[in-house]
Amino acid sequence: MKREDVETALNEISDAHIQEAITPKKTRKRTWISIVAAAMAFVLVFGLFSRPMAIRAHAISVAEYPEYKWLYRDNVREEAKDLSDFFEKSIGTILTGAAEENQTYSPINLYMALAIVAEMASGASQEQILSLLNVDNIETLRTQTNEIWNACYRDNNSKTVLANSVWLDEDLSYNQALMDTLAGNYYTSVYQAELADERTAKDICAWLNKNTGGLLESEVQKAASGFDEYTLFAIYSTVFYQAKWVLGAEFDASKNTKDLFHAPGGDIRCTFMNRNRLQTEYYWAEDCSAVALRLRDNSSMWFILPDEGCSVDDILTSGNYMDLILGNYDGDTSGSKYMMVNLSIPKFDVRWSSDLKKDLMSLGVTDVFDWAEADFSGAIDADTYLTSVNQATRVCIDEEGVTAASYIEIPGATSPAPPEEMIDFVVDRPFIFVITNYYDLPLFAGVVNHPQ
Repeated sequence: MKREDVETALNEISDAHIQEAITPKKTRKRTWISIVAAAMAFVLVFGLFSRPMAIRAHAISVAEYPEYKWLYRDNVREEAKDLSDFFEKSIGTILTGAAEENQTYSPINLYMALAIVAEMASGASQEQILSLLNVDNIETLRTQTNEIWNACYRDNNSKTVLANSVWLDEDLSYNQALMDTLAGNYYTSVYQAELADERTAKDICAWLNKNTGGLLESEVQKAASGFDEYTLFAIYSTVFYQAKWVLGAEFDASKNTKDLFHAPGGDIRCTFMNRNRLQTEYYWAEDCSAVALRLRDNSSMWFILPDEGCSVDDILTSGNYMDLILGNYDGDTSGSKYMMVNLSIPKFDVRWSSDLKKDLMSLGVTDVFDWAEADFSGAIDADTYLTSVNQATRVCIDEEGVTAASYIEIPGATSPAPPEEMIDFVVDRPFIFVITNYYDLPLFAGVVNHPQ
């Protein structure tokens, strides 16, 4: 019996008999039969779906995740500085112009996806991506990507789980050595199947949901939906993040307040989380100020508030906030000070989906999107180009901590120093957030115009 037939039968049993079991019946026998049937259905369904979903596609090369063990990596901070230009440019380009909507995306997710594209590309197509990532050659990129992946990877009480996969159409000839390189250096599993088949789309969606913790389920439903006979391959990259605030920095829900947030379209009332007399670093630059809340995995969530008279776009354009994140203070117009901070930030759950193709083209990556110029000859035996770079991201914060997820689908066809020792930091107008890990690598970034 096929898996899908079993699933259909189980669904029919659960729909019919669970309803019957919870509805009062005249006879005890009939009720008992219904309860037993419902219980059996539940056990079977739980047994099937509590296990990872088996992928029906042919596995060409499967990535093996290392056993999690946190190790300090000496050179990752320097690599983060090498990539700071890419992070600053991509955040500014992608998030500028949010107008009245919320926008969020994962810089590290885009980096991983572009690294895979670069490995599969050749010639000028590859060189444009290497230039954007500030890497001299593909060998350096392999080493850097592997180091950054391991520097981000955390799978214990807190999670930062990165996953990548490439899906090739069933009739496509490919370079096996390169596919093995993707698995070994980029932790990317490679599969082959009929991409236009509905079953393949279900496998891709199941893979995405599993690796984003189900946080983007509604967005994932659109994945692989536009694949047809012209689709030769698809690249997927995901990030799932979950961590609690450090002990002593949590928020007490009983101290939440309903206050005004000055949104672009007018004031709105939303829930603010409040923490008085929090001992932490207060940061300032020429056009903004910031507070970074620590999380138990040694990550930080930065709340970057534009100065009065400055907009979110002004901050993104100047890039001064990136100097704060990287600790590049000049001592005059930017710096930090350990202070008591009365903190008030809105709870939020923001999500955003977009095609990043135009943004990447404006950053100099053009050839891969041009059918006549794209070069993937080193990876597959076919003329192809990238049609889009679809991303979806969601970031949620509450009293306990942060949960966030992102996936990317790439189909182939200051203000002056504070005057007092205590300051009120009230985030009641549009702001920027950035979540960085221990090595200052930006995992997520976003603009919040409407917290709720």
